[in-house]
Amino acid sequence: MPSNNIGKMPNEVITTFIIMVAAVLIGIILFSFVSGVILPQENFTYAKDFASNLASQTTLSIGPLINNSFVLGVYNPAYSSNFTVFVFIVPSYYIPSIGLVTPQVYTNQNPFTVILSNGKVASKTFVNKVYDVSGNSLYSSINGYSIPSNSPVTIIVSVQKGQVAVVWVMVQNSNYWFRIGYTYTGGQ
Repeated sequence: MPSNNIGKMPNEVITTFIIMVAAVLIGIILFSFVSGVILPQENFTYAKDFASNLASQTTLSIGPLINNSFVLGVYNPAYSSNFTVFVFIVPSYYIPSIGLVTPQVYTNQNPFTVILSNGKVASKTFVNKVYDVSGNSLYSSINGYSIPSNSPVTIIVSVQKGQVAVVWVMVQNSNYWFRIGYTYTGGQ
């Protein structure tokens, strides 16, 4: 007489196979969640903390607007990489809230140029999205200029009476851009 165990063996194999497939699917789902949600959030938090620390140790020095140009210095003796600057023009009545002003508040933008201390034009840098050091989104898609730290640069921009030139200083970390400082000049 044939044994009854022979008929049960395929059911055990099928059950084991289903458990293995379920375990693999759960593993894939967990891996996707970790790599798609948790790791980017950790990278963003790390980049934000780096930018916040850098901002607290960085000093901006801006000169008066004379003949549509001014001198800017971004100083941090412990930081030897480049910063990125972006300049936009707003009416001077925005001065009390200059830290909240973004380029979209005033659509008549003037192009600007950054001249390095060696007399050469700084290289342009595309910034796809800018956050503040608290992690709030400020603006998207701007073109700035890469400048060295601890070396003054000259910025040329046309500013009319009753306007100010707003300068954002940004840094990139882990593919995220953060505004680590801002200042302005003009307004006469």
